[in-house]
Amino acid sequence: MTQAELADGLTCQATISNLEINGVLPNFDILEGLTRRLSLTVVDILTTRLVTNPLILLQHQLDDECYGKVQTGLKKISRPSQDNFFERQQYDYLCASSSFHDGLIEDANFHCDQMINVPEKQRVWFHYALANTIKAEIWQQKDDLFKAGVCFDSVIDIIKKHPYTEPSFSMTSYIRIYQALAEHFLLVGNVDEAICHLNKAFGILKQKNSIWHFGELMMIQAQVYYENKMYGAQEKMISAVQELYKILKSPQLARMLDKLEA
Repeated sequence: MTQAELADGLTCQATISNLEINGVLPNFDILEGLTRRLSLTVVDILTTRLVTNPLILLQHQLDDECYGKVQTGLKKISRPSQDNFFERQQYDYLCASSSFHDGLIEDANFHCDQMINVPEKQRVWFHYALANTIKAEIWQQKDDLFKAGVCFDSVIDIIKKHPYTEPSFSMTSYIRIYQALAEHFLLVGNVDEAICHLNKAFGILKQKNSIWHFGELMMIQAQVYYENKMYGAQEKMISAVQELYKILKSPQLARMLDKLEA
């Protein structure tokens, strides 16, 4: 297949040339179109293109909740240029997420705004969803559940258009989103909606056959039991999480258990 044939109906030949020779990533919609035409996934292209990119390594560290290592790694690299819009949004997401979990709320807020204000044609939908998720959690910390709800409305619209369909590099991102939505709806007293999003997160874990975030989701399930006055089930669930934590020393899970104890 020539560059012109690959580009036909999707983009121009120059874009394909830039992707092959210079590694410049096109608009995400174009990228998805190219993957379908080549019978590949976005993961195939990105891992080939970015296999040595430090942002990929930092993403893995973020998924492992090594937020301090992510912060240290980000200080060693420069923010990507405007032309590399995918990497630029990925960089801002790494900054926003690691800053938020390290308690650097204003830094997290700044990088969320950087992603949210990206022109629509260059916007990567899952980075945009994650930016709104973190932004909503920031509003929660400021006790503004209305503005948090507005952000989460945007998130729900996005994941309706881009539902999780198969195990992929975005698995952890989807779980984070559904977990945040479940916690939000518990805060506003909508237990049924919380259960819906919690079940979606559990479903992804089951599909992936992974224990990632399992303890954190169990903690939310324990809160659901509490809201439904199922106190015995709540106690058993918390005991199970405490045993799980002895094996999986998740920083986020530690914070959830500390909050419960307090």
